[in-house]
Amino acid sequence: MALFGKSLTDGASRFNPNNFIQYSEKFMNKQVVINCDLSLADIFPTKEYDYCIKIQLSLLSQNSIQSEISYINSINQLLCEHFPGKLAGFGIVYAKNFSYILFYIDEKNAKYAKKALAETLLGSFRDIRLKIVFDPTGEEYYKFLYPDRLQISEIKNMKVKNKLLSYGDDGSANRNISYFFVFETNENTEIFVKKMEKIGLEYMNTETVDVPDKILPLFKLSMKKYMPFNLDEINSLIKRIDDVATTLGGRFDHIESEIAMPSTN
Repeated sequence: MALFGKSLTDGASRFNPNNFIQYSEKFMNKQVVINCDLSLADIFPTKEYDYCIKIQLSLLSQNSIQSEISYINSINQLLCEHFPGKLAGFGIVYAKNFSYILFYIDEKNAKYAKKALAETLLGSFRDIRLKIVFDPTGEEYYKFLYPDRLQISEIKNMKVKNKLLSYGDDGSANRNISYFFVFETNENTEIFVKKMEKIGLEYMNTETVDVPDKILPLFKLSMKKYMPFNLDEINSLIKRIDDVATTLGGRFDHIESEIAMPSTN
């Protein structure tokens, strides 16, 4: 599904749609759909786009995500065509019956935008709330849009799944899936390995990795498990083993998968 029309790239605020990712989470047992430009994490803190325009919209329908996205994109288009800034993304919160858009802009244009948007949007038949805040560190961006570490891993895992599908691998067949971790000490790496072997992971390798501005290297651990490429099972396993890794000063990093064609029997 295309979330952004071509017209959005023709305005004053140019952006790369490929930087946007969509993911979902649960809030009060209902879905939250979020679209975020991950590349904005590289610009904070910033003086160039130090004000955040936050627009909150009441939902017209709980059932049609496409109609909500279409309406949100009409406002995204307005922002991108008329203001030199950065579209950070948007979210749809079904439990609270509203959606929101974040757009970053400089101080000079923020003053103009507040009046212009108030005149344009506040006359809408929807309940619309407009707020512009000083946010040079991207606090609003990280709070409302940017995925956490495990959500990013789920996004990456989906990309691996899509890559396998492009080779004709539907994920149903067993194969070795490699899990990579990073630890600060070799002692904790070895403790973690013993814990993981008890739940079916096999040790592969440990190597040291030099890190800029750090005297001591990190320890990169790889383990594997023979299993189907099932996203629900993989993401559940990652959450479980990452919880163990963090208690030992480490963290899950990423996965890699062999290609395994489904059986024709």
